[in-house]
Amino acid sequence: MEQETNEIYINKMDRQPPAEMEQKMKAFDYVVESIEGDYANLKQLGAEGDERKLVARALLPDAIMEGTKLHYEYMEYSIVE
Repeated sequence: MEQETNEIYINKMDRQPPAEMEQKMKAFDYVVESIEGDYANLKQLGAEGDERKLVARALLPDAIMEGTKLHYEYMEYSIVE
C-alpha cells in the first residue's frame, strides 16, 4: 500500500500545469510614478484608466527612481533598460 501511494504522488508531480494556469502567469510592464518612503506607486503601461499599484520597495530592484520602467513576471520585478 505504501509503494502504491508514493507512485500516485510521483505521477501527480510529473503532470504539466493546466493551460488555464499558464495563461494566468502573464507578464506586465510598469513605470514608477512616485516613491513615498518604503513604497512606490506603479502605473501599468498600456492599461486603460488611471489606476496605480502600491508596492513595497523591498520587492523592487534597489536602483529604481521615478520614471524607471519595470517588467513583472513570475512574481519578480526587473528594470527595463
